[in-house]
Amino acid sequence: MLLEAFYRASLLACDLNDEAIELTNRALTNLTNRATANVGNASELLLTLNVQFDLIVVRHANVDRLPQGWARAFAVAASRLTDAGYLVATTYTLTEAIFVSSVLERLGLQMLEGSPYSSIPVAMSGADRYILAYQKYIDLSYLSKGHTGDA
Repeated sequence: MLLEAFYRASLLACDLNDEAIELTNRALTNLTNRATANVGNASELLLTLNVQFDLIVVRHANVDRLPQGWARAFAVAASRLTDAGYLVATTYTLTEAIFVSSVLERLGLQMLEGSPYSSIPVAMSGADRYILAYQKYIDLSYLSKGHTGDA
């Protein structure tokens, strides 16, 4: 588990599915001081928090059924990333991956090299087939040119 590898990290998980959260909470039993799993809408939860994240993972979003809701969710997630934070999304289909890519690029996130990545052969179906990795990019090159931002 990533929390074991990154001893200073914490986890906030959210899902609308009660059973998924129950399974997650059982898996996190020994890490309750660093991990929280809640039933609910992730974008609404993120809006209530005054915190930035280095990494946000959105697994198998059903964007084909709720495109506008997911566009909003990705916008909220992107707004909660640190200046160089990462957003990783997985999708079931290529159509969903294209939609997610277009939303994230419109939000100013930059696709990482090697993305999108297909975790299984394209001819097969299944969850988490396409993995898209993006980074929030803040252009600070103007600072290296002697500009301080002062007027």
